[in-house]
Amino acid sequence: MENVRPSPTLKSPTTSSRTSTSSTRRHIAIEVNETEQGTTSFIVAYKSTPLQRIEWIRAGVSARALVKTGERMGMTKERVLSILQFTRSTFNRRLKEGATLPRDYSERVIGLHKLIGQVEAMVAESGDPAGFDAARWVADWLEQPNPALGNATPASFMDTVEGQELASSVLSKMQSGAYA
Repeated sequence: MENVRPSPTLKSPTTSSRTSTSSTRRHIAIEVNETEQGTTSFIVAYKSTPLQRIEWIRAGVSARALVKTGERMGMTKERVLSILQFTRSTFNRRLKEGATLPRDYSERVIGLHKLIGQVEAMVAESGDPAGFDAARWVADWLEQPNPALGNATPASFMDTVEGQELASSVLSKMQSGAYA
């Protein structure tokens, strides 16, 4: 197994080591808590460069991070797994082992973090973010039929990167007033 080394510029999400049966692999543990600077991992995911996000995807997101994300969103683990189209058995096995998720799963988790971070950034730019919970707002927004998506729910698009980008685009149009 190849060693994946996070960029030295990454301060959050935090880096941790995990030992597997064959070798030591470094992975990125996407933390859902606030960092020392008061920034959430959601905003970090949103403001990171594509190269940083690719590095995190390749390193893998811990299964536990998805559970924490669901908790922050006020969603059950089963609902988050359904939205992201994760196989329950694969996820539960990785969670039990304390392992990272496969790349395609990690990519969807980081995409979800990026979407929540986008909402955090929008609220910070548009007004007073005090008391606003972007994770719970996104959880609610994902479940509402949206005219810009042909009355489908944004949740129905979260299982692909293109779908997540489409949802992100709808959010941007909402902020700019060019909602279409």
